[in-house]
Amino acid sequence: MSTPPDHGGPGAIADVARVRALLIDAAREGQALTYSGLLLALGHGFTRPKMRAL
Repeated sequence: MSTPPDHGGPGAIADVARVRALLIDAAREGQALTYSGLLLALGHGFTRPKMRAL
């Protein structure tokens, strides 16, 4: 997941198709994906409220 996010914003957390695609890509690559890493891929920094929203 070294590729920078192509877009982010408040709605990125709620973009189920995008979150699902990121999770599937990580699984295909055999990579663990943390909440922090997923939030970063969505264009956000890690915060507990965002983690809970995710």
